[in-house]
Amino acid sequence: RKRKRGTGAVIERRSLSLPPVAFDTAAAWIDLPPRILRPLSNTFAWIHATEHALVAYAPLCVVCEPGDVCGATCASSPAEQSAAIERWRMFLYDNTEGGSGVSA
Repeated sequence: RKRKRGTGAVIERRSLSLPPVAFDTAAAWIDLPPRILRPLSNTFAWIHATEHALVAYAPLCVVCEPGDVCGATCASSPAEQSAAIERWRMFLYDNTEGGSGVSA
């Protein structure tokens, strides 16, 4: 979106056609047990907030820049999903092709 200075009004909209970004890297993951998630009313929001907290905390624990570690959250396997129990997996991965070893 192109916005007008000062007011922020949208002047123009354009679609972007960008290639997907993919690279091999190193990662660590945390499987979240269903017994922890059952009492939560908004499971994904809680997990997503925890993911951001871990990513922000990483530079305090290891020597790295804030952008060196990223996070992602997903259902661990669609086949494992049921209406009663949700299984989630949180990933922390190196934001460097080949991995820098920070997330491990």
